Amino acid sequence: MPTSQLFLAVLIAALVLLGTGAVMLLWAERRDGGSGPRLRGLAVITAGVTLLLYAWGLLHVLGAVTSAEGGGTDSLPLRPCRSLGDEVAARTVGYDIGLVPLRFVCETGDGGRHPSPSVPAYVNPGVAVLALGAVGLGVRGTVGAGRAARRRAAASGDRPG
Repeated sequence: MPTSQLFLAVLIAALVLLGTGAVMLLWAERRDGGSGPRLRGLAVITAGVTLLLYAWGLLHVLGAVTSAEGGGTDSLPLRPCRSLGDEVAARTVGYDIGLVPLRFVCETGDGGRHPSPSVPAYVNPGVAVLALGAVGLGVRGTVGAGRAARRRAAASGDRPG
């Protein structure tokens, strides 16, 4: 899948998750089902924010790729590799991109690989922290909902399962 299509897919998925999470939160507030549904709604919203941050970093990678493939009289050395210094930029023969973590890597003729600062430094750690937060909220919301269901069943005298 080309990077531009991946960007659009990630952006659409982020917007869907944000909308779904908002609906889940509203539904949890109206129903007052305890903290479990609220935490699951927050987990979905956090996952959406994670994808938005990933899309932001992917947009920077796309910009670097577009700049590197631009051609013209100012195309060598590759524009995204110029920030690495004149020595590395002069030896650059190609580039590679990484999607996890997001990065633009300048490749030199001697086999060296030098990551370009095209992707803001906060993107990859931010994506990792938000992703872990989304998982944690989801797990906590699911465990909390299960405990609440067992308490309600015990209070009413029913035996679950």
